[in-house]
Parts: sequence; C-alpha cells; structure tokens
Amino acid sequence: MVKMKAALHLDLFDAAVNAASKCFDDSNSKHAEKQNAIVSVVMSWASLEAYINKVIDETRNLHGLDDEEIRAMSTRTKYTVLPKLFNRQTFDKSKEPFESFIILNSLRNLIVHFSGKWEDMGTWEKMGADYKPEKIEKMCKSKFKINEGRMTWNNKILNRHCAKWACRTVIDFLEEFGNLVKDIRGAEYLFPMHSDKDKGWWVSKKEKNHDFLYGRG
Repeated sequence: MVKMKAALHLDLFDAAVNAASKCFDDSNSKHAEKQNAIVSVVMSWASLEAYINKVIDETRNLHGLDDEEIRAMSTRTKYTVLPKLFNRQTFDKSKEPFESFIILNSLRNLIVHFSGKWEDMGTWEKMGADYKPEKIEKMCKSKFKINEGRMTWNNKILNRHCAKWACRTVIDFLEEFGNLVKDIRGAEYLFPMHSDKDKGWWVSKKEKNHDFLYGRG
C-alpha cells in the first residue's frame, strides 16, 4: 500500500488569504466582510495548528516526546517547547510575532467557542476564551484598525484589517519559528521547510501576497 502525507496547512492558509482578499471586494456588504474575516482568522490559526503537527510527525524520533504527551499539549505549547528541545531557545513572549500569535489564538477561541450570551454595550461577559472580549478588543486595536462605535466585540474586531493581520501573523510567526530551528545540526534534513535551499513555504506565500498583505489598506 502506498502511503502519502497530506500538506493541509498550505490549503488552510490559502483559504485564509482568499477570504481576506474577499473582504476588500467593495461590492460585498459589511456582513459579508465580517464573514470572510471570520474565515480568515479561523483558517489562519488552523494552518498554524496543522503545520506544527506536521513538524512533530516528521521529527517524532528526535524530539523525545511520546504521542500521548504531544497530544496533550496545546498548539501554543508545541510551538514554544519544540525550539527548546531542538535548539535550547524559544520565542520572546513579550515581543512580536509572539504577541500577535497569542491574540490570534484568543480571537479564534472567542469565535469558535462563542457562548451566545447577551451583551450589554460596555459590559462584557467572558465567552469561552483566554481573555474577556474587552481585553481582546484593546489588544487587537494595537495591531490593526478596528471599527468604531457602539457595537458588540465581533462587529468591532472582525473586519478587513483583521483578516489581513491574521494572515500576516501566520507568515511572521513561522518565519521566526524557522529562525529558531535553522541552526540545528542536520536542519536541512530534519526541517526541509526551513533549510537555506527552501526558505519555507511561508516565505513564498509572503512574496506572492506581499503587496496585498503588507501594503496599505
């Protein structure tokens, strides 16, 4: 029987970028913009999750962790633990791109685990995420332009600027992850996606989508 490995992280990220581009179609309604922003946020995080699981699978005989131990880890933990295991260094949690990585995760959780509670404008309930919506709103405002006015958190945050930021976060975060593991002996064999020959799929995605994701608007 022939065995094949799927590369789902690529499709997930492309879905995120496609949704983000649709946010800028002025023929669509604001509601459609919000829906595409939701897709972009959720798919961006899903691509990060799929990618780290792929890395773990490809290095399962080297990182010293058993399957049960790895499965019990959150995606956040996997990304911080693996560089330590391989290279005795990890992300600076007080700086970018880790800050946006955490915000993206929290925003994704707020969407996916939405509780459906009623909200008083200005009085927030915790809705199944790491942070209250008002805190995430403040964090997001420091990263991209949010909608102003008296409205619920989802109508404030989930816009075209959020969608582009979510995609940029994936690229910037994985570039830093690549930098953390690239000096490992045998990195080209262990992490062909990080080698000098192949700078990483996120680099090609950055080059392809640079004007859109990193330009103004």
